[in-house]
Amino acid sequence: MGNFVDVDGKKIYCEVQGEGNFTVVLDAGLGMSSLSWHWIKDVLVSRTRVVCFDRPGLGYSPPDKGPSWLRRVDSIVDLTYQLLGKLKLQENLILVGHSSSGMHVRLYAHLYREQVKGIVLIDAAHEKQLQKLQGNSIYNSYPSREMTEHKMYLISGPEFSRLCWQFPLFVYVLKFFDMLGRSVASDAASMLAMISEHGSQKDSMEYMQTLDIMKPGQLGNMPLMIVSRDPQRGAGGRLYPNAKGDPEFQLEQAALSSNSSRKVVEGAGHGSLLFVKEDAEETAKAILQLVDAARNGSQLR
Repeated sequence: MGNFVDVDGKKIYCEVQGEGNFTVVLDAGLGMSSLSWHWIKDVLVSRTRVVCFDRPGLGYSPPDKGPSWLRRVDSIVDLTYQLLGKLKLQENLILVGHSSSGMHVRLYAHLYREQVKGIVLIDAAHEKQLQKLQGNSIYNSYPSREMTEHKMYLISGPEFSRLCWQFPLFVYVLKFFDMLGRSVASDAASMLAMISEHGSQKDSMEYMQTLDIMKPGQLGNMPLMIVSRDPQRGAGGRLYPNAKGDPEFQLEQAALSSNSSRKVVEGAGHGSLLFVKEDAEETAKAILQLVDAARNGSQLR
């Protein structure tokens, strides 16, 4: 078990395991928690220090008492920065982001470049996909805050949260989603946290676009590992087989550094890169490959 750290009045659950002069920071995807990294942590902790944490209302962290919409990417990055400061771990960082958290780690590296020695993006989203995929599926169609607050979506809307309590069977459906990478909605707080993150994605992408940090070469020679699902597997798995995504997104991110490498995990889906042991072990190997490159100052291959 980990500890709770006070960050600007919020109790943030975090775990620090392993040892070493480099620290791997694991940032879970939209609506997910530190539990997402179970298989990957098992591989990493024998080789390096590892930090994972739960954003407010997710996993073990209690809900945030502040406004429910403090979920835009810059707010999350600020929370992460303060947390690592409290842990006295703000140097030699290897940032790892899955799915939407790819934007978190890229923004962190943009703001605090001197702290970051390498980045791993696991089937990560980025801001340029907003116009390309908007409307194709629930995973990449991002409503505005106002729409999310006032209308009911399959997995994004306060109305749906209230229905969960009126019809408990819905909670078991959400627990099934957890197997696919969604947070368990065991109470209203965790459901609202997931809703806030989903409803803030459009704002996050629009904000990231204003920074214009998707330029090729933006990261210079910083080691950058891109871990991608099998392009033949749908991003939504069997539930949403039409959510294929676009391999171009991964290639665009690989161009951010002159020292990048891309690993495609054969047979893996978007979620199984973390949640299926054999795929997660391949993801962990790729992370360790980047850690070695950062330690040695070498080129990725």
